[in-house]
Amino acid sequence: MNTRSIKVFVTSIAAFTATQFSSSQSTAESARLNQALDAYMRLPTPVERSRAEALEAEKRAAEVRALNTSSAHAVLLDRIGNASNGHDLAKYHDLLKNMMPNMKSEFFARANGESNPLSKRRFMRVTDAFWGQDAARFLVAQLDDKRSTEPNTQTDPRAVRVCDIALNVLDKNIGKELDIHVGFGTGGGDTIVRDVPIEKRDQWIATLKAALIAKYGPDLNVPDKK
Repeated sequence: MNTRSIKVFVTSIAAFTATQFSSSQSTAESARLNQALDAYMRLPTPVERSRAEALEAEKRAAEVRALNTSSAHAVLLDRIGNASNGHDLAKYHDLLKNMMPNMKSEFFARANGESNPLSKRRFMRVTDAFWGQDAARFLVAQLDDKRSTEPNTQTDPRAVRVCDIALNVLDKNIGKELDIHVGFGTGGGDTIVRDVPIEKRDQWIATLKAALIAKYGPDLNVPDKK
């Protein structure tokens, strides 16, 4: 084996070793993250926690936050996209509010790129953990998406759609700041539910979208929550 061949061989071995080490490190990191998330998700929702449970939640959240890498964030975002119920989403929402700043851009990159309407619904439900211009832009972009967010209901005229969820989150966070009236004024809960006729939903969506642009401009310069 000549000198050139030896150099190529050594370089290949070094590259392979580095790849294996990186893969092993990522696997170990994912395991630690999932362990911390499993413990966190076993706790009650934030409003239901005792003092001891709140302290335990803070501890587990700190463990998740410490794993501040793109691969760790991808694991967390996968779990959010596959959350099974509203209670789990409430826990993820609370967790996201305390993540490192770089989590925000990764969250919106994933949420904007999500093609499955059921998973997109879950991301929309926790979007206001990062409330501000990015959240408003993401949600307004969904107001034209008429796909159902309910499993096996693509032809159900009463199904809650992507655009309906977007309106619900927008109205919850910014509706009171707009000089409009959407919803039936029953208080609490979502603005749009299955019982609201499609024509009424579309009217509310158009009203809210126009009001948002009128108040905050086409760039939706919505202030962050303080």
